[in-house]
Amino acid sequence: MAIGALNPVTTTQQAAPAAPAKKTPAQFAAAKADKVLGPQVSPEAAGKAMGAPGPVGSDALRQKLEKAGMENVSQPPSEADLRTYYAQHAEHHELISQGKFSDAAAQYRADAQKLGDGDPRRGELFATANQLDYTAKLGEKASFPPTQEQLKAHFQGLKKSDNKTVTKDFEQYTSAFYSHINSDAQGSKTGDLTYTPHNVKSGKTTYTGIDTPTGFSDVTDRRQLNSSGQRLIDCEGYAMLGNQLLGEAGFKQPAEGGFHVVSANGVQGGHAMVEMQRNGESVFVSNNHAYNSPSKAYGDFLGALRQRGSSVGIADLRDYYGRTEDAAIIARETKDKSHQTEFRTQ
Repeated sequence: MAIGALNPVTTTQQAAPAAPAKKTPAQFAAAKADKVLGPQVSPEAAGKAMGAPGPVGSDALRQKLEKAGMENVSQPPSEADLRTYYAQHAEHHELISQGKFSDAAAQYRADAQKLGDGDPRRGELFATANQLDYTAKLGEKASFPPTQEQLKAHFQGLKKSDNKTVTKDFEQYTSAFYSHINSDAQGSKTGDLTYTPHNVKSGKTTYTGIDTPTGFSDVTDRRQLNSSGQRLIDCEGYAMLGNQLLGEAGFKQPAEGGFHVVSANGVQGGHAMVEMQRNGESVFVSNNHAYNSPSKAYGDFLGALRQRGSSVGIADLRDYYGRTEDAAIIARETKDKSHQTEFRTQ
């Protein structure tokens, strides 16, 4: 699956303790666009380009919910909206409401097989079947889509499983319920997402406009959906999920920090990933993959840059790390050599 590279989160500095001025999402998007697209960009164009609050995604699923008789559906539909729809209104909702997720998945696949290859509903039905298959692993009492607490409990139950089993489970979950905004047909090709803009104080400096994901709702309720019911997220969202869910299974970041922010010399765009360790082994979550070597994770970013016509290699990359993505971003902004990776290629 082709994975698009993302533009790095930009920050500005000001001396503490002066309080930073609040900015609207459109202003944060404009600040990003200044760095990525050049300063001659209107706030409206910047907001659309950077996905904050641009018209990214599809309204097809929301229309289904309203057509089914649901009222006050959020835009985008919330996880609660989706659970109500699939338990009370959607095809085969009787099976879903009873927790018979595998049976419902089989029915969705059978429905898809009846449609022609060119019918877009075919792919949408298969996508729902994949989500139901994953949810079946959480047990009959799970919700559809599953809640954060149910996912945490599931990954806690994998603590005694080998690393490969856990990472494959993570890849199945993220591939079923999420799609990368830059590679999705209904996503954005020009910029990354705006999550929750916030300020971070480091030493005597306050960094404003850092918009990394800060909670589960940042990759669920606040994210647009494609017509297959997948949330459109980017590398930052996948890294947060990797840290959270693999952490429930007993993985930990390296002591010096596992969040990485990668950029390439002379090239616009950046990439976020997280390194997690367990049983003496490391895995590197890069988008919806969990690799066993950093070079494979860097390869996601390099491959995306080459698709855009760049000829950069691993020697052109600069990788800063920290205990949080915010810390890694600040290390990059300050060019903190103590938190810059010497590239490993094994």
